[in-house]
Amino acid sequence: MQTERMADLDARVEELLANESFEDQVVIDEEKLLGEPLAILDESFASIVYVTGLPVTAQAKCDKLCAVALKRIAALMRKPFKPVFYDMPINPESGSSFGYLFIECVDKEEAEELIEAVDGQFMMKDKYPLTASAYSSIEALRNIPDEFDAQAVRDAQEKYHEPIIVDDWLMDDRARSQAALVVGDHLDLQWHDTITGFDTATDMPFNPSTHKLHWTKNGSFLLARTADAKVAELLGGDNNGDLTTLISHPNMAGMMTSNTERYIVTVSTGMPGAEGPLRGPHMAIWDKLNGNKRIKVLPMFDLDTKGKYPSNCPTPLQFSPSDKFIAYGYEQRIQIYSTKDLRKPVRVLQLPGLVDFSWSPADDFLAIFQVEDNNRPAKASIINVPKLCRQLVSRNLYGVKSCAITWHPHGYYFATTTERAVRNGSTTNIDIFRVKNPAVPIETLEYREKKVTGIAFEPRGFRLAISLGEEVEARAAALSGEDNVEQLIQPKAVDIYTLTDIKQGALRREVELAHPAHTLSWSPAGRMLVLQSGPAQESGVNRWVDANNGEVVATREFPYMDTAAWDPTGRAYAVYTSYDRMPDYAGVEMFSHRGQALAADKIKNLVSFMWRPMPESVLTEEDKREINYKEDAKAFERVDTALRLSMDEDEAAKRRLIRLKWTDWQKECHQAVADLAEAWKAAAPVQYARMVHKDDFVEVEMEFARQRSELEDLEKDE
Repeated sequence: MQTERMADLDARVEELLANESFEDQVVIDEEKLLGEPLAILDESFASIVYVTGLPVTAQAKCDKLCAVALKRIAALMRKPFKPVFYDMPINPESGSSFGYLFIECVDKEEAEELIEAVDGQFMMKDKYPLTASAYSSIEALRNIPDEFDAQAVRDAQEKYHEPIIVDDWLMDDRARSQAALVVGDHLDLQWHDTITGFDTATDMPFNPSTHKLHWTKNGSFLLARTADAKVAELLGGDNNGDLTTLISHPNMAGMMTSNTERYIVTVSTGMPGAEGPLRGPHMAIWDKLNGNKRIKVLPMFDLDTKGKYPSNCPTPLQFSPSDKFIAYGYEQRIQIYSTKDLRKPVRVLQLPGLVDFSWSPADDFLAIFQVEDNNRPAKASIINVPKLCRQLVSRNLYGVKSCAITWHPHGYYFATTTERAVRNGSTTNIDIFRVKNPAVPIETLEYREKKVTGIAFEPRGFRLAISLGEEVEARAAALSGEDNVEQLIQPKAVDIYTLTDIKQGALRREVELAHPAHTLSWSPAGRMLVLQSGPAQESGVNRWVDANNGEVVATREFPYMDTAAWDPTGRAYAVYTSYDRMPDYAGVEMFSHRGQALAADKIKNLVSFMWRPMPESVLTEEDKREINYKEDAKAFERVDTALRLSMDEDEAAKRRLIRLKWTDWQKECHQAVADLAEAWKAAAPVQYARMVHKDDFVEVEMEFARQRSELEDLEKDE
């Protein structure tokens, strides 16, 4: 029976093929026929995720490993997760797994969420780093041709567009620094070199009364906060002076940028008529790489209520150095957000007595300080946020009246400065945490009689400067006629400690200075320390100290100084006075790293002066060790010498030109006197003979001397 049916089917096929109108009657549309199945196939690939990094185990334990892996993935996704299908391939030769897992999700969106949550995380604690990728990427690798196609590469290169370079200013052959000067209604971006001085790079119109400038951390962008509640970009990328609006946030009162310069945070006092957090004081986070899109709004709590954020913090929101995490502190807790997903915090830390927290400048470590609360002592702790907020170290502190926390600029050390109440008064302790040591040992400095007014770590070194003072009584007459007595701390001395004493293995005091310092300012290159004395906004004395030997190499006094700052390289130190502060002293004075005067420019209508920040070096420690500093120093010295000689040659050329003009003018004067004498001789021979005899060319000689004096003054001015 089956044979007869097959024969009938073959006959039917032959009949159809023999029909001449078959092609006209039946038209096969391959695109329509295969398009829908191919689309379904592509969509199914998009929902499959390939996870590698799992431990290799025997086939009998694969089911248990899959269950553990899926449970870990669900925890990382922070929501219930049930895969449509999963498979762990087995090596037929060894009978064990390959170490990867295929997971089919409900749709493409869920697969993307899984990849974002799992990629770069660990299977357990700090073991088995996981990598998650879409299965479609594997298919793309399979479609790579076996033979190299040069024409395809050329076609791709023609379509490629150069990315916007925001750090081209760092490629300056002289490695010069830049500074932004607001002068009147203009913004001048100027190069600065310790040999050649200032040189204008960009000049643009600017209104300082309605715009507030803000450099991003690495100096890639210069932003301006406008009076109409907008954030505009002045410099950065391909923008070179055009005021480009990035963000508009009504009632904006402040702004900040993240460490990688990707995110912008604006603070608003509230938007009337809005709903939710936007109605009251709030902060908004904007993604600069995503079209300046607002990605998160967080409420700001009133400081007069119980729901206040930590009082010692400059802002309740802080970005980690990598910008992977955001710490948001309020009330008695800190919420940790991942910038990959800001919908919900990844961790919520309940911290009774929270008053301050701060990220390490180098690692995603968060330092936290809590004050005493009932029977619980004050506590300083450091947590490792990427590793599930695991606590690295903590220390209980008793009888604490006040506390300040300080990080080393490269995260080597962390210090707490606490004032503790004792029987006879108070004492100040400085606890130093060696964060880079796996055990995180803690060392303590104690000052009983002296007060610590400030501490500062050496940026590129291992020293700690401590400003010390004494309590003095300040009396102020009240309206009632009685005097108000207030205890003030007056700086008296500075101690410098080294943290790398090889012999003793502990802190060692290297330098004791009997000079007051209200502010300690280390050079970014290390070694040189400037002691700024005198209250803020008043004339003060700046002392340059060589920390290697404690020698004060220079002392200078600056009346009406607004502020002073090192350039990012540590080669120059700038002191500026604004026009509003004191019009007669408005300008910028530049000094070398050892306090030698380089230039003093009086700038009328100077409003502000800001160095352009620079990013940290991209070189690793191994790369730095390979640098031959002696040979490079010789090469740089040759370049500097040639530059000085060229400047000397320019100066000599100017002087030769002035001398040549003087000689020509002298010849003209002599010729004029000779012509005048000839005219007098022809007009009045008797009078001429009497003048020559008595050498009586008095008026001519006086005029000659006057013009010579004017020329000499002109030469001095030039």
